[in-house]
Amino acid sequence: MRRAVIGLPATALLLTTLSAAPALADPPPPPSTQTARTELAGLTVAAPHSMDGYARDKFDIWSSQPGGCTTRQAVLARDGKGVKGKPSSCQPESGSWYSVYDDTTVTEVSKATIDHMVPLAEAWRSGADTWTADQRKAFGNDLEGPAAADRLGVVEHLEVRQRAG
Repeated sequence: MRRAVIGLPATALLLTTLSAAPALADPPPPPSTQTARTELAGLTVAAPHSMDGYARDKFDIWSSQPGGCTTRQAVLARDGKGVKGKPSSCQPESGSWYSVYDDTTVTEVSKATIDHMVPLAEAWRSGADTWTADQRKAFGNDLEGPAAADRLGVVEHLEVRQRAG
């Protein structure tokens, strides 16, 4: 009986911690100058690859994440303030999202677009054309890893069209 009594508060604490994670409203700070210089020095500059065969679909973006939500829905929940939706749905119905690209706060879900910091076409030119389908899918939907919050972000829908040319 004593184990059950001790285990119950621990389980409640774990569940509270997992379900009450705050949304990240602001992007993480940039790395230090020294870190940036070190990482840049480690890069290899190569000639761009051909765009032959490129298609956004080859990155299988917005696939399902653990828990059943799409990558887009997970980013909207992660990066928004005051995000609200139906209890059984991953799709936000309201909230606000700050777009670092154009210093705009988006308040309509339909105008909040998720964009890749490294455009998929640039990834293709930089070597994604040689990756497996699983590697491209992982890149296009990355919510894990040390810089995941830097890879996908919310932008105003119009800004994406302007950046795409």
